[in-house]
Order: sequence, then C-alpha cells, then structure tokens
Amino acid sequence: MKEKIKGLLLLIFLMSSQFFYAQERVVSGTVSDASGPIPGINVNVKGTKNGVQTDFDGKYSIKAKTGDVLLFSYVGMQDVTITVGTSSVINTKMKEIGKELDEVVVVAYGKAKKSSYTGSATQIKSEQLENRPLTNALSVLEGSTSGVQVQSSAGQPGAAPEIRIRGFSSINGSNTPLYIVDGVPYAGDISNLNSTDIESLTVLKDASSTSLYGSKAANGVIIITTKKGKSQKDKFSLNVSTGMTSRSIKDYDRVDAYQYYPLEWEAIRNSRPMKTQADIDEANKYASGRVGQVLVVNPFNVPSGSVVGTDGKLNPNAQLLYPEDLNWEKQLERAGVRKNVDFSYQGKSEKSNYFASLGHLTEEGYIRKSGFERTTGRLNLNTSLNDWFKTGVNISGALTNSKLGVDGVENTNSFSNPFMSMRSMGQFILFLIIRKMVIMS
Repeated sequence: MKEKIKGLLLLIFLMSSQFFYAQERVVSGTVSDASGPIPGINVNVKGTKNGVQTDFDGKYSIKAKTGDVLLFSYVGMQDVTITVGTSSVINTKMKEIGKELDEVVVVAYGKAKKSSYTGSATQIKSEQLENRPLTNALSVLEGSTSGVQVQSSAGQPGAAPEIRIRGFSSINGSNTPLYIVDGVPYAGDISNLNSTDIESLTVLKDASSTSLYGSKAANGVIIITTKKGKSQKDKFSLNVSTGMTSRSIKDYDRVDAYQYYPLEWEAIRNSRPMKTQADIDEANKYASGRVGQVLVVNPFNVPSGSVVGTDGKLNPNAQLLYPEDLNWEKQLERAGVRKNVDFSYQGKSEKSNYFASLGHLTEEGYIRKSGFERTTGRLNLNTSLNDWFKTGVNISGALTNSKLGVDGVENTNSFSNPFMSMRSMGQFILFLIIRKMVIMS
C-alpha cells in the first residue's frame, strides 16, 4: 500500500514539473555585434509564428517555453540559434557574413547577373572613383576600360574628355555615347555630377546596347548609378582634400631673338634657287635684305637690312632695345590649387534607404584666369511600403562656374586660345607693343 502511495505521489510530481516546465514566460535580452547593439534583428521561436524585432538599443522581449529554440536572423549576418533554458535573460552576439555574390550589371530596365548578360560590358565601381581626385567623372575611363578611346580635348578644368566607344560612325553627326543616369537619359553636362555620388559606372560597348535603348545607343552607352543608403546605422562622411594642378608635359624650348633672326635668314635663303656660286651669293644677299621685311619687327639697335649679314650670322653690333626676352609661357602659366569638400549622410532600415550629400569643388587651372567651381547637392530616398508598392525620390542640383582664361570671351577659338597665342608670338613682340603704346601716348 505504501509503495502505491509513493508511486502515485511521484507521478503527480512528474506531471506538475512537466506543467511548469512547459509553461510560457517572457524571455528578454540584448543582441549586439562587435560595434554595439543592433536594431531591427528578427527574433523568432523556431517552428512557430511567434516573433519580434530588437528595438533601437538592440533589446527584445518574447514569450517562450523552456526547451524552445530562439532564431536570431538578419540580412548580411550569420543566423544564431539558442535553446531557452531556465534563465529568462538571453543575450547574444552576431557576426557579419560575407558571401561572394555574382556581379550585377545594370541594364536598360533593371539589373542582370554578369554571367547571364551576353553583351560586352565593363563596370567601374565607386572604389575606383573615390581614390582619384576627379573633377569630371568620365576621366576615370582613361586607362580603366579596354576598347574605349578617351581623349582630353582641352586642359580646361571641368571639361569632359572625348569618349569614343565604337569608333567614329559619323562625319557630320555626333559620335558621343548615350548617357543614362539612374535609368533616365541624361542630356546635361557630365561635369555637373559629383564623382563621390556615383556608385558605379557601366560601359555597354557592343550592339546589344542598341537593342536596349534604340538608335540613340549607336555610339555605345554609359550607365551611371548614384549611391543609395547601405549602412544599417546612420553614417556621416566628410572628405576634405586639396592639391596642386600643373602641366605634366612641358612645351618644347623656343629660340630667343638672337637665334630667331639667323634661322629666318636661313629659311629665306633656302627658298631661293642655288645651282651656281653666283646663285648662292645672290640668295645670301637677298636673305639679308629680306629678313627684316618678313619679320616686320626689328628689336635691335641696327637697321633692319643689316641685322643679319650675308654670311648668315647676326650683326655683332646688334643689341636688343629692351632688357630681355619675354617668356610668354612663364607669364601665362601658374601652379593652380584644387580644393574639394564632400559631406554625405546615409543609412537604411528594414523598409527604407536614404542618401544625402553636399559637395563643393574649386579648381584653378594652370593657365592664369582659368578655373572651375562647382557646388552640388543630392537626395536619394527609397521606401517600400509593402511587397507590391515602392516609391522614392531622386533629386540633384548643381551650380557651376567655368572660367576660360580670358575675361569676357565665351568661346575657345584661336583668339582666346592661350596655347596658340603663346606659340605664335615671339618673345620680342613685347617690344612692338611697348613701341605702339609710346607712339599712341
């Protein structure tokens, strides 16, 4: 009888302990990683629909029974499973997971995996843009993309280089590729885009681009995608840089006035027929008298007809009427200063991502009075209200000021081209200018 009573009591104890064992209670804790608490982590009781998310401080509270398995998950992080025990506080740490994904190529209406894209495309990512001080984003194509011809048409700061993707298809028409910025054809100046706002730059080089965009893509397509918020926490970035701009390849050396007249004499002499010694003597005499008339300006203190003798040598008594030759190159060029300030703010949540930036660039050209100034602003905001409705805002603005090196001149013909003027004007032209000023006064 006693044995039956003991067995009954044991059975009642086991049933009551099982009841308490299976009873739900509130389990709470904090989810963090190496940098601190993580908001938005999904916490689920595995095998049920019971789930919550961590708050801004990484804390959570969920009802669970002893023996239940809690699943902690988030995009870009390794899943963590913990079995609920007797403790009501469960803290956990999560680690980021780096998965090697197939590269994505931006195409006409969306994206495609690079392995499935049959055309010829080259993509330049933001890392290659951020590591270079680029005033115009297209300059990154030089030396980075095969099959693309990049030629700087001028040294004007901010000027876009000439891009030829599929060669020259027209003599009178345009050979410029089609530019697509965030899915929309872009007709503005690429210099208005801040290179630090660009996430990727894709070049479509073959005929498949024509099938995507039509006849406008006959010269190839350059697709520019701007940045969006990627950081799970609000991220502020400030980039301040400064540098110098100068001419990388110096111009060839020029002769001075003492060398210029004998060389011109030789050119005039060699234009005459010289078959006999009499012809040679006549050519030497003709060149000596002609050199002063051809050069018009005589900067020496001797008559124009006697600056160079019949032997082709400068008159030993010839002296310049002005102190020294003028180096036009030295007077026109300088060491320019480039200053750049970029500020950006980005972040993302479970349903939204946002990116905002402000930038200011000032660049002085190495030709005096030339330069480029740009102020840019951008706002990218995307929100997914549910699985089938997404909306967003993509706004950008730019204010630019380009200085061409000559006050009051708005073109780049020979009259405002300092390089042509510098090469066509001899050093002794200064003497003519001064003499005219004296005569006019």
